[in-house]
Amino acid sequence: MIRNGNKSCNVIVTPSNLKVKGKIASLTENRRLSWEMIVWPLIFELDRPFFTVREYQAKRDYVSGRCGIQNSRIRSGFVSLIYRGFVTKGAVGYSLNWGLKKYIHRGSILGYELAAKSILGTR
Repeated sequence: MIRNGNKSCNVIVTPSNLKVKGKIASLTENRRLSWEMIVWPLIFELDRPFFTVREYQAKRDYVSGRCGIQNSRIRSGFVSLIYRGFVTKGAVGYSLNWGLKKYIHRGSILGYELAAKSILGTR
C-alpha cells in the first residue's frame, strides 16, 4: 500500500486494490474519485454549472500529478459519470445535471453519495 504524503490529497493509492475488487466496485470507486477530486471542486471553483474541456484537463493533470493517481482511473470514472447522467457532454464542454445545480448556489460540498441519491433516486 502506498500512502501519498501530501495532506491535500487524502487518497490511499493501492496498486492491487482494483485486482481484488470486482468490476462494479472498481467503477464506483473511479466514479467517486473523479467526482470528489475533479468534477465537483472544478465546478465549485468556477462557480458555474459547466466547464470546458481545457478546464477539465488542467484540473485532471493537476490532481493526477499532485496525488499520484493514474489518468486512466480518472478517465474511466469521468466517462462513467457521463454515462450515469451526473455530467452531460455539450458542444463546447460539459455541464452539470440540472438536479445538482441547486447545490452550487448553496456553496456546500456535494459528495458522491448525495449526488447519486439526487440523480439516481437511490435511498
